[in-house]
Amino acid sequence: MTEVVGQAMAAQGAVCVFGDAGRGKTAAVRMALGEVPPGCKMSWMPVPVRASVAGMRRALFDALALPGRFPHTSARADAAIVGALGEARVLVVDEAQRLPVPCLEYLQSLWDHPGMQVTLVLCGAGSERTLVSVIRIVGTRPSS
Repeated sequence: MTEVVGQAMAAQGAVCVFGDAGRGKTAAVRMALGEVPPGCKMSWMPVPVRASVAGMRRALFDALALPGRFPHTSARADAAIVGALGEARVLVVDEAQRLPVPCLEYLQSLWDHPGMQVTLVLCGAGSERTLVSVIRIVGTRPSS
């Protein structure tokens, strides 16, 4: 696990950690991320039940510990989130199997944004089935 997560961080890619419920995925990811390189931040975002894109924005804003109040417009919230993801960071999305396709596409749009230095770790029981419909999110960022 540590090697796979390390490779994803080196490539600023994405990795999906999946398996049956209660099998230690979250603990394994926490252990694998115990040696995040200096200067690289780590954020842990639990996926809300019945996630929506608006809810994802709020959850990301909170997980990234962005200063100030949550913006009133999606454009301002996205700008703040994109700014934070421009710094070297590992973003763990826990319970990723709850993500509907629009939320996965939102994550992909953030990840594909020029200048992003984010590694995505999608973690959850059954999350691999959720990602099949948006499989292009898993891999490495397109070259610019």
